[in-house]
Amino acid sequence: MDEGPDIGDKLTAEWQPRLEALRAQGYVVRVDTLIAPLVLEGSLPSGEPFEFRSEWKQAWLYVGLDPVLRRPRWVSWKDWENPKTGDQPQGALHEMEVLLSRWRGRLHFTLIGYWLGSGEKGWPDAREFVDETWDESERGMVTRWLEHGARARAYRGLSLCRFCGIRNGATELTDGSYIWPEGLAHYLRDHGVRLPRVFVDHIRARAAVENSGQSRVESEDAFEVDNAYWWGKHPDWTAADS
Repeated sequence: MDEGPDIGDKLTAEWQPRLEALRAQGYVVRVDTLIAPLVLEGSLPSGEPFEFRSEWKQAWLYVGLDPVLRRPRWVSWKDWENPKTGDQPQGALHEMEVLLSRWRGRLHFTLIGYWLGSGEKGWPDAREFVDETWDESERGMVTRWLEHGARARAYRGLSLCRFCGIRNGATELTDGSYIWPEGLAHYLRDHGVRLPRVFVDHIRARAAVENSGQSRVESEDAFEVDNAYWWGKHPDWTAADS
């Protein structure tokens, strides 16, 4: 990320304390452009880059931008709290603080288990993930984990299995780290699908179906979802790993 002028050079003295408060929390904030859309960018205390944009009385926060594709891991947006402030640095700093605060207060789930299909472009092809030689005990462990996730959110339309066409659920489940469609277990159990090693290792580290019986996540506003990991994913294992 190119070093731009410090946002402090663009703000009046009355806004300096707010900027210093962000710096004290470990944020780096820079101005990219002061014309519409107004863009502020920098990095979180974790080191992850972020980009804030405001235009047409709305504000967006993009976190974890891919340096090449510019595809964000998380996106939050909101209407301006005070549209009269216009797209000015002073107002934008406040809107950015609101979105950063919202981001800090949310859970962050990594999405897995969506498949390429009609109208579903960009997701992995489920056929590439079929491995009938996968160890049955490990397959069973992962399948049970998927079946016992906590309900996170629901959709009106039912998903159809990419192999057999059955109606395969309309909700998403989570274990607090990953989020997946409720029908994902069906792919493992009935169609020989195998999931990436990183997810299997995650389950082993959690040491069993510890989230069994958890209640539904309170609100969709309570979490952000990282779609980038699963977008265009390919198997990270070979038959020799079975």
